[in-house]
Amino acid sequence: NVLRRLIRDEYTPSVSGRPLVAPIMYTTWFHVGAELDEKMAHALVDAAADVGQEIFEVDAGWYQGTPYSPYWDMRNTWPAISNPLGNWELGEERSRFPSGLKDLAEYVRSKGMQFGLWFELERVGPDSLLARQHPDWIVQHGDGWRMADFGNPEVQDYFSEILDRYIRTLQLAYIRWDCN
Repeated sequence: NVLRRLIRDEYTPSVSGRPLVAPIMYTTWFHVGAELDEKMAHALVDAAADVGQEIFEVDAGWYQGTPYSPYWDMRNTWPAISNPLGNWELGEERSRFPSGLKDLAEYVRSKGMQFGLWFELERVGPDSLLARQHPDWIVQHGDGWRMADFGNPEVQDYFSEILDRYIRTLQLAYIRWDCN
């Protein structure tokens, strides 16, 4: 306890003289994975608001082309399932979010929480829109994965525009930038 107090009192950053406290957040991945859909999301938002969550984050699987499967693991190890990482331009998977993520984000805010969204921009599925439209922007990773070449200024501009669009459209308060 002495060590905890020392860390809290002497080493924890502050903002405007007040201790920085991490927000309490619900993330969908560890509970429902790629099975999330609009109806389920609304129920989870209600439950998260009821227990005092501050941020509701929609994790992986929201973008177009994501298989609706509890077993999809994003590693593209199953030849029967293509990997949609890189379909950021296409937006959300409308078969699962027919009203769109903007409506979901507004619902989250109506419950007193902020809205967050998951990204893994650097990793690119071989069948994704990005891989098909810009093969020159992709580098092959040693384990078979394709990665966006963030050393390329065109790639940097492309992803800046993608993030800017989602931040503005959905009024994102939180971004989870993953790198599996």
